[in-house]
Amino acid sequence: MMPDQITEIAVFAKYILIALASIGAIVLAFGIYHRKRQLIERGGYMIILSIVLGVCVYLIYEKTKQKSYEMLQNTYISY
Repeated sequence: MMPDQITEIAVFAKYILIALASIGAIVLAFGIYHRKRQLIERGGYMIILSIVLGVCVYLIYEKTKQKSYEMLQNTYISY
């Protein structure tokens, strides 16, 4: 895969993780409101999962950006 494709996938994954965290917050709030432990746990797990995966996506994005910068630095233009 090219660095541009990986970057596009990482940006798309970031939006999915934001949606997952939002749904987790809604489930958590609903569980607190109805005092259901199972919903509170699920909402908390969804938020934690989205945070962990968000950090992984960020690291992949930064590493890809660094590699593409190095690839551009190693490209020589000859006339």
